[in-house]
Amino acid sequence: MGLALRRVLHAATPLLILPAVWLPWDHVRRLLIVLAAGALVSELLRLNVPAVRAFWQRTLPVWRPHEAERFSGAMWLAIAFAIAAHAPTAAALGGILAAAWADPAASLVGGLTGKGRRKTLAGSGTVLVITAGVVLVVGYSLAVAFVAGTVAAVLERWAVGPDDNLWVAPGVAVTLLAFA
Repeated sequence: MGLALRRVLHAATPLLILPAVWLPWDHVRRLLIVLAAGALVSELLRLNVPAVRAFWQRTLPVWRPHEAERFSGAMWLAIAFAIAAHAPTAAALGGILAAAWADPAASLVGGLTGKGRRKTLAGSGTVLVITAGVVLVVGYSLAVAFVAGTVAAVLERWAVGPDDNLWVAPGVAVTLLAFA
């Protein structure tokens, strides 16, 4: 239940940018910054206040074991969205949508094919394909989509630092700016 719910929530995060339909991108960018700050505060409370931790574990049991003592992937994803949102709209959308959809798809495919391993070649291939598809839909060329997909797959598989969720959205957005 927890892993499935985690994947669904991850894939639903683009709903955060739904106001872009009605609002200028600058407003959406500010909203994502506020949400990232809120995610950071929420995580600090979860990690430091036992009652808050217990509440979140009962209400939304999606944390992986290693997240019991460190920031969650969800917080890093919120920060990544806020960073990517500083790119022009199309590049920001490409990065945000790729990060939101490629990772849970890779988790699903990798879980089906990986025999319990956390990162698999099938999962990385899924990241490449999903990201390339998103980038094509956002309006970039096939060549740019392939490059962005490759960058996303590399970042998702071999990211250094606190969490792979921090790197994919900004990495794809920067790639789209560089190669478009």
